[in-house]
Amino acid sequence: MVVVPVTYEDVQEFIVEQERIITKAIKNDLALQNLLRKNGIDVSEEELNKIVKKVNRQMKRKYSMGWFTRQSRFQVSQQIIQVERESNKAKMDKLGDVGNVLKLFGDEGGKETGVGGEGGEENSVLDEEIGKLIKELPDSNLLGTKDAELIGQYDDIRDRLSNVIRRRTKLEKSISRIRQVNERVYQILKSKGAHAAQDSDEDEIRKEIARMRHLLALS
Repeated sequence: MVVVPVTYEDVQEFIVEQERIITKAIKNDLALQNLLRKNGIDVSEEELNKIVKKVNRQMKRKYSMGWFTRQSRFQVSQQIIQVERESNKAKMDKLGDVGNVLKLFGDEGGKETGVGGEGGEENSVLDEEIGKLIKELPDSNLLGTKDAELIGQYDDIRDRLSNVIRRRTKLEKSISRIRQVNERVYQILKSKGAHAAQDSDEDEIRKEIARMRHLLALS
């Protein structure tokens, strides 16, 4: 979906429409009478007609020259268009920043870097901080845009970041558990001696190996 940018003509048309609303004459009709009655204002028909005529006369006199001059309309239009451009640029820049963060975790193929190896502790802290950042990202419906392409990119990058964090966290936990299992197996072998291991010890080792395989399958 391609979003049509705001043009000067669009803004000018909006301003003229608002001027038309402001300068529209007030009518002493049923809607006005119901409004007064609802707010507890008691005015006679004659008094109300006088008030309405006076207000309309003052409004016409005040805005007869136009609420905006031609120059002020142009300036307002330019400012709105500039703000719109800056807003869209800021959103795209933020998406680019999030995309750069994604590169810290590997390529698009899901290749993980630094998990459980050198710098594992630092990466774990980084994962936690990035996880907090992802949670703080607003939902796409709060971006203030109807650009489906922009929203799609935002949701895609946020989902990919979340998936990477989940995979890394799961893998780090699996590696930690595997190391614990290895240590327990080593202690069993060390305490009993490999040459004198009994059937009960062998069963324990088999159980630990089964747990290791299960953890590897999870990762």
